[in-house]
Amino acid sequence: MSTSQVTKGYIDSNIPGAEKPCKTWYKVIGNFDSRIYRPVVILHGGPGVTHLYLRAYADLATKYSIPVIFYDQIGCENSTLLPEKAGDATFWSIQLFMDELDNLLKFFGIRDEYDL
Repeated sequence: MSTSQVTKGYIDSNIPGAEKPCKTWYKVIGNFDSRIYRPVVILHGGPGVTHLYLRAYADLATKYSIPVIFYDQIGCENSTLLPEKAGDATFWSIQLFMDELDNLLKFFGIRDEYDL
């Protein structure tokens, strides 16, 4: 098994209604610069679940050189937590998470070239 480059960081997220600056945490395993394959974005369940139960997908990078992007959705684990929004069904919408995913794709410049 080969080792792969690991990069972690945060993406600024403009979350309407959050009333504070928000950040989305990510972890990339593999190398985007010399990639042969489309990157895979690992989308966890939720809300309230993290990327941790999906770590086995890292094998795509180590065994097959497919870049893998993990991230924690807003309100989860390493991303900005918003306990003041607990139970607010109008805030926690599907559109919120779609917009966050789109922001992640734009950040990495892969909006038109990724697998989910």
